[in-house]
Amino acid sequence: MPGLTGMEVCQQLKADPRWWTIPVIFITANDSHPFRAEAQRLGAVDVLGKPFDILELLTAALTALKRPVPPNATLETLLRQYAPTP
Repeated sequence: MPGLTGMEVCQQLKADPRWWTIPVIFITANDSHPFRAEAQRLGAVDVLGKPFDILELLTAALTALKRPVPPNATLETLLRQYAPTP
């Protein structure tokens, strides 16, 4: 990202009372333990390594939004449950 790192953006969001409740999920090629630990320390709810699976991303987003994710959920069942109906 030009200008700021994801860590800096996360840190700024979490320091601002207007934005601190926004859940942050990192999608990164740097999937190391130190990176994950720092992201969690700054307030990220999850860190997904690249390449990521779309079900993994949807599950992380739903969990961050405190929506129930049934065990053994599939992408199809989650989309059926949460996707807006036309």
